[in-house]
Amino acid sequence: MLLTISLFALTLRQPVQAPIGPATLDELNWVISYCEANLPCFQDDVTPKTRPSYERMKDRVRKLAPQVQSRGDAYKLIASYVEFFHDNHSTLRVYGSRVDESKPADVLAFQQAEAFRTCEQIELRPEALKQYPVADVRGLYENADGTYKIAVIPKAGLMRKYVGVIVESKTPLWKPGQVKFELNPTGKSTFDAFLYDRGHGRELVHRADLSNGILADRWFKTSIKTRKNERTNAPAGLEFRELDASTCYVRIPTFSGSQTDVLNKFYREHERAIRSHPFLIIDVRNNGGGSDGNAAPLLGYIYTRPVKMDYVELYVTKANIQAFEERVALYKKDPVNYSKGYIKAVESELSAMKAAPLQSFILRGGGDVLPYGRVLETPKRVAILTNRYCASACEALLFWAKQSDKAIIMGENSGGYVGYGEVDDVQTPAFKFSLSSTKTRYRVQRQFEATGIEPDVALDPNLDWIKQASDVLKSDSRCEAALKQRRKRWKGL
Repeated sequence: MLLTISLFALTLRQPVQAPIGPATLDELNWVISYCEANLPCFQDDVTPKTRPSYERMKDRVRKLAPQVQSRGDAYKLIASYVEFFHDNHSTLRVYGSRVDESKPADVLAFQQAEAFRTCEQIELRPEALKQYPVADVRGLYENADGTYKIAVIPKAGLMRKYVGVIVESKTPLWKPGQVKFELNPTGKSTFDAFLYDRGHGRELVHRADLSNGILADRWFKTSIKTRKNERTNAPAGLEFRELDASTCYVRIPTFSGSQTDVLNKFYREHERAIRSHPFLIIDVRNNGGGSDGNAAPLLGYIYTRPVKMDYVELYVTKANIQAFEERVALYKKDPVNYSKGYIKAVESELSAMKAAPLQSFILRGGGDVLPYGRVLETPKRVAILTNRYCASACEALLFWAKQSDKAIIMGENSGGYVGYGEVDDVQTPAFKFSLSSTKTRYRVQRQFEATGIEPDVALDPNLDWIKQASDVLKSDSRCEAALKQRRKRWKGL
């Protein structure tokens, strides 16, 4: 998220036909009150210096709210408010439906539901079906598997200048003429994008760019031959392979807690092979995080000295206290998965929250130095491939790597989901949007929120990243230069 975003350059231009403005204003005010009371980033982002710009932003969205004509525009308006805050985990979403497309009755039910019926439709004129140069956002695109063909055309509206309209669809959940996404330029070839998934869920994505005919990393101009984007071109599942006699490659797409057993088995199966090769590439592109514990087994391969951990602070609010009370009640009903000791620890933290003033922080822990153990002789160098879709627990791995003398991060900046944590969702009262909000903040890691953790070696997005990483690992001079530059720039924890 960004503290300053140009989402208000375009205003509503059409007369109100089916006003939902009053409901939108009520919903917006509810979200404002919730964020001001509960987001731990509020005190960081709304300071005496930034308070005037924050109040101006609130005034702008409140003035626009009564003019809103659709639930979709209500979502965009309220999401733009939430995006003011410098906390990537705190966001507004509309979750899409999951439909079994092999069952006609389920498809028909979806097509009769509000999300499908009210989806904006635009009649495409013949001139909209022409292709434009790769540097021009207008034109025809397909996604990687060819499910959709869309036309990007100029169409001004609330927080948008362009729309992507379905031309052809291989799924009955979308039909020609429906708007698949909306774009608002933030630079010459960058956009804030409202993207709609297969089940018509919605999210606001920053840093969506147009590069070499590839839009937002997932839409490819029909005039280009490739349907492969090297920035995100990583296998979908777990993978291990020996690239050559000296290099092993592991692909880890998630650190989700639900995958703990699978990951532990994977680590055990390939430990001997990894430790018998001098070079290792760990590919975590598109890894959205999960559990730090599921990333921890990789620490042994990159460990060279004790690792410092950041301080974590818990925000004390009425809603957070209530959430902890509900957790304790839930845990007590499930003694199989939650031990008495664990429940006692949560109750102790709950008691500390109740004793502290509202809108204050209590120290949860951190500041420790983790002495992992002995330094492995092999692998002697490790590359970690990262991109903008690496988040949360995946970024914890990158912080550990920054403290290693054998690990080199390669690719592009990570997502920047590192300053705030412990996420819960609440539903807005009227439109049932899903508002994600955090409960904790990190003292030092907040400096990397939104901007992400920069790589030690930036990789060319047009060339094979695995090969580039392998070439760097095998070059003593390039590795030493990368580590030397990191030591100059890295502030540490």
